Amino acid sequence: MSDMLPVDRSKRQARLYYDRLSGIYDWLTAGEKSLIERGVEALNLTPGEAILEIGCGTGTGLVRIAEDLSGIGTILGFDISHQMLLESHHKTHHLVPAPGLLQGDAGQLPIRTNSVDAVYCAFTLELFSEEDMGQVLREIQRVLKPNGRLAVVAMSRTPHNLAVKLYELSHRLFPVVLDCRPIPLIEILEQSGFDIKDHQILMSWGLPVDIVEIVIN
Repeated sequence: MSDMLPVDRSKRQARLYYDRLSGIYDWLTAGEKSLIERGVEALNLTPGEAILEIGCGTGTGLVRIAEDLSGIGTILGFDISHQMLLESHHKTHHLVPAPGLLQGDAGQLPIRTNSVDAVYCAFTLELFSEEDMGQVLREIQRVLKPNGRLAVVAMSRTPHNLAVKLYELSHRLFPVVLDCRPIPLIEILEQSGFDIKDHQILMSWGLPVDIVEIVIN
């Protein structure tokens, strides 16, 4: 698919890597905070809704989601890494509503069908293999209510500029450390049957970042 690079590490390797990185993850990814918050903003959350964040990491997105729900609603944070979820707990346990936190594989969400108003996924989809991406997106379609919304923030391959080419070279050399790689997000979503409602392209350190909003009919 559009020369998307493969994922050359196992899910176990990913879990152990993020467990080890959890304590310094916010420092390493400080530049992502504003992009994560922009993605939550795209969901136009309403108090009382049920929201799921896939790949919640240390809880940056969960904090903004709780703020936008204004104290009323349900939040679930889902991540493969236990240690990242502990960081999320430290950051969010005092919030109202306090998020429920679940560990597992996003390709098998332990969540009822048609039970979620909105799903959020930031800098996470690009960690999956092409096959696993399709399964994750099918699970998102399953858990969303009719007229539910999805917002995705992801590193993009377009424009395929020098920064993207250098990043992809680094990914080839260090596939476990730099497991996140640019993906053709619009193509992936459309091939999975999603209709794009809104699409923004922002730049972070020369790398393009897609923010995509979808409404499920």
